Amino acid sequence: MLFIRMECPSCKVVWSMSDGQKRIMFCQKSLVAAPILLKIVLGNYIVQYVLKQRNPSYLAIIASHFRSNYVTLSRQRYSSNVVETCLQVFNDRDRSNIVHELIRYHPFRDLVSDEFANYVISRALTTCKVPLRDRLATAILSLQNVNRRHPHCLKMFNTLSELGYRY
Repeated sequence: MLFIRMECPSCKVVWSMSDGQKRIMFCQKSLVAAPILLKIVLGNYIVQYVLKQRNPSYLAIIASHFRSNYVTLSRQRYSSNVVETCLQVFNDRDRSNIVHELIRYHPFRDLVSDEFANYVISRALTTCKVPLRDRLATAILSLQNVNRRHPHCLKMFNTLSELGYRY
């Protein structure tokens, strides 16, 4: 049996597993529970831990669990952190699926100014390769009436500027 203890003051997941076999069991059980873990305040740390193992089979399972749900996950406080980690560790194809799902969302402007999704979009800008990054930047820059100085948009537009996109 595996025990997972969440320590609130440091907001870290602590796992007490002495050998690799227990870690593998932990990751496999976490994969099954990933959609549920995202709804728990600190459950996102468990899913991020599994993602950071960069095991191709784990990544494929998580990508299939989250497919068609990235917009919803991006707009939530805890699960948006998981989507950011997905963007960092997924392969180009799965990363592209996330970005295209975000871009196709109507109205995309709502994601750009969302208090959590804007971080996901900023992460996508820094992790995606050209031409995917160009498509995302074009989608952002083509929006009319977006307050670029809005607190939820500042990071994203600063990232665009740092990457050489002019607006």
